[in-house]
Amino acid sequence: MPPAPSAIRAVRKSAKLTQAQAAETVSVALSTWRKWEAGTHRMPSASFEMFRLKTQSKIQGEK
Repeated sequence: MPPAPSAIRAVRKSAKLTQAQAAETVSVALSTWRKWEAGTHRMPSASFEMFRLKTQSKIQGEK
């Protein structure tokens, strides 16, 4: 099931990333990321999982 826009935003903010940085992390256009956070397009579950994995160390405070 695709993540809710609020979950996408929460993970991004926990990682202290801008929308542009988050989009770059999963190799999508900034406009695509904005649509995911706005809820106008659904973020694929695989993209959300990849984003969470790539930002996990950042969220946990590791370098």
